Amino acid sequence: MSENLRNPQNKIYIIGHKNPDTDSISSAWAYAQLKSKIDPENTYIAARSENANNQTKYIFDRAGIKLPKLLKDVYPKVVDVMTSDIVSVTENTPVYNVFHTMEKSGIQTIPVVDDGGSLRGVVGGNELLHLFVQEAVDQRPKYLFDAAQIPAVIKGKAIHQGNVNRFTAALMVGAMSMERSTERLEYAGADETLLVVGNRKELIEYAIKRELPAIIITGAKNADEIGVDFSTYTGWMFLSKLDSAETVRRVILATPVSTVMNTEAPVLAPDDYLDAAKDEIVNSRHRSITVVDDGKLVGILSRTDLLKKYRHKLILVDHNEADQAVDGIESADVLEIIDHHRLGAVKTTAPVTFYAKPVGSTCTLVYQLYRNAGITPDKTEAMILMSGIISDTVMLKSPTVTGEDREALNELEK
Repeated sequence: MSENLRNPQNKIYIIGHKNPDTDSISSAWAYAQLKSKIDPENTYIAARSENANNQTKYIFDRAGIKLPKLLKDVYPKVVDVMTSDIVSVTENTPVYNVFHTMEKSGIQTIPVVDDGGSLRGVVGGNELLHLFVQEAVDQRPKYLFDAAQIPAVIKGKAIHQGNVNRFTAALMVGAMSMERSTERLEYAGADETLLVVGNRKELIEYAIKRELPAIIITGAKNADEIGVDFSTYTGWMFLSKLDSAETVRRVILATPVSTVMNTEAPVLAPDDYLDAAKDEIVNSRHRSITVVDDGKLVGILSRTDLLKKYRHKLILVDHNEADQAVDGIESADVLEIIDHHRLGAVKTTAPVTFYAKPVGSTCTLVYQLYRNAGITPDKTEAMILMSGIISDTVMLKSPTVTGEDREALNELEK
């Protein structure tokens, strides 16, 4: 997973050349330590564009530190522009609450997660529309109800608890005559009908006898006003403060969002390339796509996010030529260059700090920057800098070695 998902804007990678040697990786790591001390407002991350050689691996292992992050390219990725402050709901959230969340947040698509934060699906306008206009429009629709959610949605209360907490049922309003109401109940299937009825004793007693999974009574303030014995009833009985029509409208919204969410909506990973993600959104009917890392919801990429202009920020060490740089250098902003090679500098969009000297090792230059900043390297930093100098100057035997390299090595040894 990409680092620093919450705030990628303050990341600055310090990275050496391709086919990195010890000097390249050591100078990147040591300079990241220095920059972090003198500029705590930004996050400096040492990186390498390819695998380290055995010598470098040995040095970092001996020092007891991890190798810099492997950064194969710096092309913009989903994590760089996605929205990580996510509004989500759980699978058991009533559709009623989802509507309110959409209205309050202005978000058109909301991710649905389980209790552990793993993505289970998404819900948007199309999914909610399907709740009210199901495919078989000529058939009486059935809904999954969670009895625990019904009281809050209908602004009422449960006065009798049923044996089953979740049940599937069609809706029926007890507004017809007793004879017609019982006929309709039998035709629809009493065991799969939720009855919304006014305080009609005879019809309520019949519904109890037929063991409907739930009865919602309107127009009654308490159980005593109903005047029926429901002590042996195995279903749920609720009192609603709303009228029958409004109760029917509301009770549909008590359906858990898990019954309408889209479980096949596309997803993205944080490290997906932004160009490919743009095509995914533009060529789909979705205005946003969820971003998932190891199954966990970590963000949303919307069409608005695609308008953000993001470029990685880099500091180059031990090289200054584009063909030696990490892939995607043309899409990044180079802030600094520290090098001891010939000039063949990458093109930049703004002026940069360029520190270059004809010495034997970039680690010598990094040590000089420590000294210029008035900061003494700690033991680990000194060890890594010494290793870079010793390696790149071939134990001070290289023809490129200078007095500055010897001076740096002597001071670091102390």
